[in-house]
Amino acid sequence: MKYPIESEEKRTINRITFRQSFNDFLNAFNVERGLIYTLRNLFTNPGELIRNYLGEGRHKVVNPFRLLILTTAVSLLVMYISDFQSVFNEMEGALNEGVDFNKTGNINEIMLDWYNLFLWISIPIFAFCTLILNRKHDYNYAENIVLQTYYISAMNLLTTLLMSMNLFIDIFSVLVVIFIANTILYFYMVSSFYQRKSIVFLIKNLFGYLIAYSIYSFVMTTILGAIMYVN
Repeated sequence: MKYPIESEEKRTINRITFRQSFNDFLNAFNVERGLIYTLRNLFTNPGELIRNYLGEGRHKVVNPFRLLILTTAVSLLVMYISDFQSVFNEMEGALNEGVDFNKTGNINEIMLDWYNLFLWISIPIFAFCTLILNRKHDYNYAENIVLQTYYISAMNLLTTLLMSMNLFIDIFSVLVVIFIANTILYFYMVSSFYQRKSIVFLIKNLFGYLIAYSIYSFVMTTILGAIMYVN
């Protein structure tokens, strides 16, 4: 892929009218471009979706950072509506009998209040690992950031959907299902983006995933400790 990409497309800015606004509303549900197109391909063909954004098809795809903000907002809204704090308390209560619940409750509150920060910190960490382990491919660090940003958006939606299983099964089983599903989603998206499915590729990126997850856990613990210390 050669950069910069030249486009002969000319854009004309017209005055906003009711007809134009109605057409814009309909375009939001266009399966060939926009939000619906992005969400559909995010799960059915994420590699092509991301390559479209990085190339000439950028106008068809929702910006990854806008999508990240949107999906994070939806995820947080569902958490607050469903009283996700009580889910944390249920989990802590079963695991930590005799523990000071003032402290665990404080941790739960911080996790919800800073949810977007804790989530988004993973993006540059995992992007760096996919970059290092796939150096032979012609993608730079910023493009790996785009990959990880789309992954977090997909993870937000999948996690929000799977949390509804708590109505039927216990929270521990739900969390296990979410972890497994999001891990599979990660390798599915990385494999689709790099267009590689070999065992060597998967093992190499599994190694990178474990390293990135370890670094992320350390950073998360450090930040959480700092926030609790300040509070």
